[in-house]
Amino acid sequence: MKSLIRLLLIAPIIFCWWIPPSYAQNPSGVLRGDSTALLEFYEATGGPNWFNTQNGNQPWDTLQPISNWLGVVLNNTGSRVVQINLPGNNLTGTIPATVNKIAQLNSINVSRNRLEGLPIFQVLTQLNNLQVASNRLTFRD
Repeated sequence: MKSLIRLLLIAPIIFCWWIPPSYAQNPSGVLRGDSTALLEFYEATGGPNWFNTQNGNQPWDTLQPISNWLGVVLNNTGSRVVQINLPGNNLTGTIPATVNKIAQLNSINVSRNRLEGLPIFQVLTQLNNLQVASNRLTFRD
């Protein structure tokens, strides 16, 4: 009996470890790491206080597919986040370093907000457009 109980406790762990990476996606099909990084971005930049909303709801309704989230653009297959476009939207605070986990991110437009800090973006090798004008950023030499 104890052997059966151990097997029942260990089997889910083994199964989860074995799941191929292609299944490590959330229900909307976006890679889980991308969606987790977006949620951290939302929280760190005052998401509930952003100006622009969708249908009077919060800007990013986590019950909806990420493809419906304001300012988020996915690649052609809908599996990876490639752009964050949130200009003039009352973003505050600091963009978290976890945004670097969105490996295919090629464009970020957070101009005309109240951001005070940015992470180092050197990990994002595909990032070719970064718009941060008109924020509360200071840069050191």
